[in-house]
Amino acid sequence: MLSTGLDAVASLTAEQVLDGASDATILSIDFFDTLVTRTVAQPSHVFAVMEQELIKEDGRGWKGFAVGRVLAEHAARANAHYEDPLRDVSIGEIYSAMAQHSDFSMAERSALIRRERETELRLVKPVQFGIEITSAARARGMRIAILSDNYMPAEHIVNMARAAGYSWVVADHVMVSCEHGGMKNNGELWRKFLENIAVVPYQVLHVGDDELADHSVPASFGVHTHVQNSMRRSHRVMENTSPAVLPLSYIESSYRDKYANSKWPVNQVIAGGAIALVVASQIVDVLQVVKSRKVQSVHFVARDGYLAYQVWERLRKFGVELPKASYTALSRSVSWRSCINEVVNDTVQRLVGEDEGLTIERLQRRVGCDLVSEHPEDVVLSASQARTVLIENSDSIIGSWQALRVRLLTYLESVGLLEDGHHLLVDLGWTGSTIADIAELVKTQTGGKSVIEGRLTGMYWDATPHRSRVPLHGYATDEFDGVEANLRLLGCQ
Repeated sequence: MLSTGLDAVASLTAEQVLDGASDATILSIDFFDTLVTRTVAQPSHVFAVMEQELIKEDGRGWKGFAVGRVLAEHAARANAHYEDPLRDVSIGEIYSAMAQHSDFSMAERSALIRRERETELRLVKPVQFGIEITSAARARGMRIAILSDNYMPAEHIVNMARAAGYSWVVADHVMVSCEHGGMKNNGELWRKFLENIAVVPYQVLHVGDDELADHSVPASFGVHTHVQNSMRRSHRVMENTSPAVLPLSYIESSYRDKYANSKWPVNQVIAGGAIALVVASQIVDVLQVVKSRKVQSVHFVARDGYLAYQVWERLRKFGVELPKASYTALSRSVSWRSCINEVVNDTVQRLVGEDEGLTIERLQRRVGCDLVSEHPEDVVLSASQARTVLIENSDSIIGSWQALRVRLLTYLESVGLLEDGHHLLVDLGWTGSTIADIAELVKTQTGGKSVIEGRLTGMYWDATPHRSRVPLHGYATDEFDGVEANLRLLGCQ
């Protein structure tokens, strides 16, 4: 018997899977994530697409629809389990459960069911392995059956299959849990399927994506099985759904499809997608500014800025008319120290943390100059002692920082930030402090002829209440808004 579990994912081609069960005359195949998938990363993001469209059409009253739809399905399943532990729910039962909490009319309930089915048809796409194994099986003359644990009726499964390009699928091919009083994962759907076919179990090869429903349970009946679960690697908490997650969802789904035949790294894909959102938001924001007023130059900073600068230069290369840009390396510590003209208590408190223990040698590296002290260089000083040493050496420190300011201004001049006109500094910018310090330096040096504007894709914490020295604009909020609003900044939770 061919029985390949999760460790065998993507290790076999479609032909090899079929060869491994040479006595099989029927190929049974799971539907979602084996035969078809969607252009979003996980199933509940279908509801996010619906919410986005409902809000656009009918207003903010639909906010929260996606999560509500997930919770309604949980409630419907709980009710169904209470009545009969083996059966599955239908799409109608799910929306009835949702209507109880959302005060839908029967007409609205029917319209939402219709919308969900239409949305699924728009988002459906084939899984490459599903195409390969069904094509190979049909070429060998094998019968094909589709078995699915799902709340949608067989008629809808047929429509989705055809929308994904499986034109040969008809209703006789499909058994779905909501119509047969049992599910694959509890064995009832398997029992009924095997009763209806005219072959013994070992003549069936089943391919699916779930270890229990598509491997352990059918194998216990004597069915050959193969698990291909790489399409499910996007699936996480179902409640993680709202229109805000869709940009990242689309990115993740494209990676999922690209790496469908391998154990693709979920964490790297999510992280890469989040970075892509940061870069995209920076580019889009600056493009909007450039359209609205004259901009002398654009400067992307920090690690995300390096990626955004590369995208910007590629746009210029492809003929998009854009102002010149640079990747400008800025240090928060350097820009802050370059603005300081006196060493006082507030200064040294920022230089030395309350819980720090520092030697004279480390203090010297921190401030960039030699310090005179009665303490040996290798003795660890308390925060209070270290701060006292800094104040006693204030003249030397200020001299060092003034020299640092000259070097920084030379650098800013080399990248064009001292030229007359309006300049944009683009950063993720959690506090905006570096941009504010640079703007102060540039304003002083040019007599206000060069104006710095900060464009931030992540402004929060102290940006709004404490950094009003420079215009700061961002997509996020400040510390006075909720955590949820700030999480939505990157379009993901």
